[in-house]
Amino acid sequence: MIIHNAIFQLNPALTQQQIDELGQAFLGMKDRIPTIRDISWHDNITDEPLHHGFMHVLRVVFDDKAGLDTYVPHPYHAEVCEKYLLPALKSDVQTSVLVLDHELAD
Repeated sequence: MIIHNAIFQLNPALTQQQIDELGQAFLGMKDRIPTIRDISWHDNITDEPLHHGFMHVLRVVFDDKAGLDTYVPHPYHAEVCEKYLLPALKSDVQTSVLVLDHELAD
C-alpha cells in the first residue's frame, strides 16, 4: 500500500468556506480517479511550534506504486490543482507544498 501525503501552506486570507471547498474538491477525486483506494483531508492540530505554516494535509491511499503513478499525471488531479489548489496557496508550489510518499505493509 502506498500513502501519498501532500501538506500545504494556504493563504492566510482564505475563509473557512474556501478551505472547505478545496478539501471537497480533493475528496471528489476519489470518484474520478480509479486508483485511489482512500482519500482524506485534515487540518493540522499540533500544539508544537514546528509546523512552519503547513496547516492542511491531503492523504491519498493507493494499492501500489502503479496507482500513485496513474494519479500524479491524471487530468482530473491536474484540474483540481489548477482550479482550487494553486489559487489557495500562500506562495508558489515550490515553497507552499510538501509531498511525502511512503510504502506501508498491508
